[in-house]
Amino acid sequence: MASDSQDIAQLNDRARKVGQQIGWNLAFVVAPNPEFVGVTAGPNHIFVMGPSRLSDMAA
Repeated sequence: MASDSQDIAQLNDRARKVGQQIGWNLAFVVAPNPEFVGVTAGPNHIFVMGPSRLSDMAA
């Protein structure tokens, strides 16, 4: 399952909005292998969800 840059941008915007609500700096990121994505937190981008296959997250 491929994502375009607009999908990634929308998911990242959503992660940032949720992060603001809970006081965390969240970001939606794509791994070097674009089949894997996740949500990171903080300036060191520690994974708090994933990395997971994008196709598994869509189910």
